Amino acid sequence: MQDASNYTVSIIHVAGVGKLFPSIRSQLCFESLAKSQLKTVKWDAAVFHYSEPVESFEHQIPAPFRLIIFRNLYIWWQVWRLSSKYDLVMLRYSPFDPFGFIFTTFIHNIISIHHSKEIEELLLISNDWRGKAASSLEFILGGLYLSNALGIVGVTKEIALYEAQRASNCVPYSVYPNGISLDAQSILADNRHAKNIKLVFACSYFSEWHGLDLLLDRIEDCPLNNLTYSLQILLVGTLNFSDSQRINNSPTLSSIFQICGYLSGTQYETSLASCDAGIGSLALHRKSLNEASTLKVRQYLAMGLPVFSGHNDSSLPANFPYYINLELTYFENALKTCQYLKRVSRNKIREASSPYITKVSQMQKLEPWLHKLVNSSSKRS
Repeated sequence: MQDASNYTVSIIHVAGVGKLFPSIRSQLCFESLAKSQLKTVKWDAAVFHYSEPVESFEHQIPAPFRLIIFRNLYIWWQVWRLSSKYDLVMLRYSPFDPFGFIFTTFIHNIISIHHSKEIEELLLISNDWRGKAASSLEFILGGLYLSNALGIVGVTKEIALYEAQRASNCVPYSVYPNGISLDAQSILADNRHAKNIKLVFACSYFSEWHGLDLLLDRIEDCPLNNLTYSLQILLVGTLNFSDSQRINNSPTLSSIFQICGYLSGTQYETSLASCDAGIGSLALHRKSLNEASTLKVRQYLAMGLPVFSGHNDSSLPANFPYYINLELTYFENALKTCQYLKRVSRNKIREASSPYITKVSQMQKLEPWLHKLVNSSSKRS
């Protein structure tokens, strides 16, 4: 922990989950690495989950509290305990939580942080009566919870505005995008080949909103017959059965797509060393989102890979040359851009990206808002 004597605002970032996904652990690790560079905020983190702790900020939820309803109660007890020790508790929002609006009536320093539009996402996760019921309850309970919060944070402006509207615009909001530590991500070796194009599309699991099916449609419906170079697309991660079968049964698709499955860190970086660009999510509209702040995009750019994606990125300028908002209709134009980008060194891409993708830069941008929030809270009390 940082020395509190040098700071005027203290905050702890809290998450409570059943399974701790690598992306959440990574974000909290990056915060821990960056917090010493904050000048006026003492920043800590705590995550509660079912498995054995790995990092110092992790805590295992006791076995009796691992049913989801008891888990939520346990997390709120921890939040209540921490709320008296910090000026602000930034709590990762848990959708469909029946206790949130109750506890926020007497815990008055909660900042609610959001990574999606929960009402729409619940419908996507379970597209039946259960999803509709959960979404309807989330609409009611979430609105009450957010109206009681001291502040709202979204990883994109689109999400932050959406959540503020759920709170009837009576709660101040800000944007806190995802970020990485450049020290934790090495730059790729440069084994690009002058006479072919190689792309990588990587996900832990290819979900609906990654849009792999749309890319398969584009290539299968409009074959790239006029290319003067070979094209290969590496698929890293777990595919659903239908996409996997579709690729294996299609001569066109199987000639372009290489299903790699899971790759270890060394295997991954070795495979990507010959790639010209990475592909981000192509179907975020399926989650009712137009912009995002994904960890994968930041990792690609830190490696020195330009990115093609199907949405705007909340941290990057609209005209940023190494992040291209891809319309699949014009996929061949993207491939021509890849040919041009072969001339750009990996170092140059990383250096140009660093002001926008580091966790410390995002934390520093949030600092003034945190002070403003604490000051306004003090005046009200």
